[in-house]
Amino acid sequence: MPILTLLAQRIGPGAPEPRPSRTNFTQLVLEPLSDEEAARIVEATFDWIPDELRDRIVARAGGNPFFIEESLRSLVESGAIARDEAGEWRLRDRPSVLEVPATLHAVVAARIDRLPPTARECIQLASVIGQRFGDRVLREAGGNHLADAVDQLIAADLVLEAAPGERREGRYRFKHAVVQEVAYNTLLVRRRAELHRRVATAYETVIGENELREFYPALAHHYLLGDVPDKAVDYSWKAAQRATAIHAYVEALRFADQALEIFEKLRRIEQAVEALYLIARVRRYRGENDGALAAYERALVLLEERDPNAPAVATLLAHMAELCTRWDAKHPDLQGIIDRGLRIVDGKRTREKVLLLAAKSFMARKRPKVTDADWTASLATAKEALAIAEELGLLREVSLCLDAVGYAYGELGNFRESYTQNMRRLPIAKSLQDSDELIDAHTMVAVASLVLGNFSEVIENAVTATDIASETEKPRLAAQALQVESLARLLSGDFP
Repeated sequence: MPILTLLAQRIGPGAPEPRPSRTNFTQLVLEPLSDEEAARIVEATFDWIPDELRDRIVARAGGNPFFIEESLRSLVESGAIARDEAGEWRLRDRPSVLEVPATLHAVVAARIDRLPPTARECIQLASVIGQRFGDRVLREAGGNHLADAVDQLIAADLVLEAAPGERREGRYRFKHAVVQEVAYNTLLVRRRAELHRRVATAYETVIGENELREFYPALAHHYLLGDVPDKAVDYSWKAAQRATAIHAYVEALRFADQALEIFEKLRRIEQAVEALYLIARVRRYRGENDGALAAYERALVLLEERDPNAPAVATLLAHMAELCTRWDAKHPDLQGIIDRGLRIVDGKRTREKVLLLAAKSFMARKRPKVTDADWTASLATAKEALAIAEELGLLREVSLCLDAVGYAYGELGNFRESYTQNMRRLPIAKSLQDSDELIDAHTMVAVASLVLGNFSEVIENAVTATDIASETEKPRLAAQALQVESLARLLSGDFP
């Protein structure tokens, strides 16, 4: 069934740049109204309006229909334009002396200033809660008397009741983002911080424990702007972890970066390193391997300040080595990383040693000239790593080592054994929640099958790898699998 998805985005400072990942994405930019179109809106609103006043409104609006609407509403609310006894719109003064605010923000600010005091406090508190806000949080943070004033905001057309299907994020919403922005900017910095703290506490009070995780981002935001760093960092970290779990990687990076900054300011080094691990993992999932390496390097600096030979340093070096040898991140001294890590782990049979030995095995492909003797040594190293991984019951590392063993066999021309090792790897990779590992396993089975001439198996595994890579937005891995599939179809004469 065809599905059409329509998304709206506000363009301007602070807005994310649209980066479509699909080829069937179409972007429609709503251009400003022409002067003629803007004038028609003004004339359609009133039965009659002097040309001079109409032209001033149109000139100030810059093609923004919301500015036109708010300017006209402001003139009515101020009494500059009113209905006469016959019900016709009339000016109360000459057009030349009527004040048309120069900016949209000024128009909205003037309207907010004319609100009764309680309604003005209500819109300020609502602006702190967010573009959408709920009745329960508003009442808990401001009290019933203040919350009841929301009806005045609705009557003034500054706030709207959200449609029933939109109320998950709040019963009410500001009519326009500018209204929230202007109301928020009327607050002094100290008052803003106080209200953010009250809103955060209100969320914790009225939201049930089971629902609270949905509001981790909001709580992180309010405690951050409320200048409560301990709670801000805890909720930022929870938001980052939850976003990672549901594959919302952009949000995960945003909150992990936010948590990292606060962890470092509070000198909570272990948590800062943990945040950097998450950042590295998410960037690898997104194919940003050099960005992942940069996160590891930043974590390394923090750990080395304490003890350059600590086991945690070896763990970090092992992850860096894997990233550079398997996923092609670039480091100027990769051999030095591996050697240093192996010195720290020494003779211990640990996960770190497995990762470092596997990386050492893959190092042969980084050399400009490689001999069979090099690959024979790499195969022995990979088998040593595999034995330790199997002994320790490390499934992901077993998959990694089978990859290294299979790769070395392939370079030595033994593609039957390479195929066998990667077929062993497939069920393990399927049990892991790591799409990169599964894509790579299917691709390597396809590569070995290609040399063995089993074209149907090549196509089956390459298509599976491409599909997973496309679903998880891994274009580089998808391209590699597609290349193998295309070659198999070419050699077999299969042209769909």
